[in-house]
Amino acid sequence: MARNPQALEELVELVRRVSDNTEYPIRNFGQIARALGGEDAEITYRGRGHRVSEARQFISQEFFPINSEEELVAKAHGVEQRSGLGEPTDVEWGEEEDRPPDDAGRPSDDIRPRPAPGSSEVPHLEGHGRRRP
Repeated sequence: MARNPQALEELVELVRRVSDNTEYPIRNFGQIARALGGEDAEITYRGRGHRVSEARQFISQEFFPINSEEELVAKAHGVEQRSGLGEPTDVEWGEEEDRPPDDAGRPSDDIRPRPAPGSSEVPHLEGHGRRRP
């Protein structure tokens, strides 16, 4: 599931908040929104403020019904992945380089180019079919 245990804990806390304020099965987005204080309510998730209504764009009617808290955790995780809300905000990305550093060394001579897609060339497997001494 989530690669970051703290992110999973935060997701589970949000789901428990829904569970504490509604009954299962959850049949539509409105039921989730009401459990979180309404579509205009503000929630903090992953360190950022969001309106509950923002989630509507990521949740289709096929998401429902939700029959248990466990199912809501799994489906909410899927929504998080599709929406980009699960992306870390504190990552420092490096700068893209045009070429390798001067001290990178030479690539290995063992690297051979792959045949072009659709090519009749078949990669050669060294040692295939040979018996070991």
